[in-house]
Amino acid sequence: MGAAAVVQDVAGAWLSLGGDAFMAELTGIELGLQHAWHLGLRELSCFFDCLEVVIVCFSQVNVSTYWARDAILRVRTMLQWGWDVELAHVPMEKNNAADCFAKRASRDGVARREWRLPPSFVIEALYKDML
Repeated sequence: MGAAAVVQDVAGAWLSLGGDAFMAELTGIELGLQHAWHLGLRELSCFFDCLEVVIVCFSQVNVSTYWARDAILRVRTMLQWGWDVELAHVPMEKNNAADCFAKRASRDGVARREWRLPPSFVIEALYKDML
């Protein structure tokens, strides 16, 4: 199973990253936040179709019994860095771009790529996400 995160910074640059849905989403945000930080981005909006990831990362839910506890705690720590990060839940039907990137990353075997503009293969998915 493939998974991906799609990040767009305030200047409009696009970033995509490529388990199970929960761990894939959690890994996507962790890698995305690390990459965005290293790029010098300090304002981000991240959208996920796994509501539980948004809840455990943004709340003080006790995660001591979660098998992904360490990753959750790393993400929570990153969210405290000096930046403005919005995590939001979107329905799976509005997350077509991330699905498109995940399939491409799985097919190509490439875990991380950065684009200044959305690549042609994702344009239709981005349009569907806006409707």
